[in-house]
Amino acid sequence: EGPSPHGGSASPGPAADPATIQAVIRLQAAVRGYLARRAFRKRLDHRAMLAAHVSNSNLLKPRNWAYVEPKDTWDQRRQFLIFALVAFATITLFTVVCVTVLLVFVQLNIYLTFIWGRCLDPEVQKEAAAKGQMCRDPQFVHGIAGWLAEVSSDVSLAVLFDVALAEAS
Repeated sequence: EGPSPHGGSASPGPAADPATIQAVIRLQAAVRGYLARRAFRKRLDHRAMLAAHVSNSNLLKPRNWAYVEPKDTWDQRRQFLIFALVAFATITLFTVVCVTVLLVFVQLNIYLTFIWGRCLDPEVQKEAAAKGQMCRDPQFVHGIAGWLAEVSSDVSLAVLFDVALAEAS
């Protein structure tokens, strides 16, 4: 007996029969297959995790290229403050315009009744009292023309507000 081809001394041992050698080879192949499948699954898991990360990230989402992200919370507060001021100014202006229009029409009705219709004139008041009436509108003095003036002012107010509030269809 001489030295072993692997560098050690050859030791006498039991002789391996071919069936044992075949079983060891099959066991080694099974272990190598298991390890290869496990490594393949790890690679697949890693690829699946990477794909999930990419799909959840912003890479696949459509971009709004005109959007500029605010630098900090002060920019957001400033934008909100500007929006609030513009909204408040717009609502205030609209309210002032509406109240002004109403006051103009109230003044028109006062003019039609007391100036043009002369309901403050003591002679007209005496004439109305003699007939058992009160002078409340220009119709008492001007007849159908006074009634038409009063109705047309009311209708024009209604039309103006319908147009101003965009309710006209």
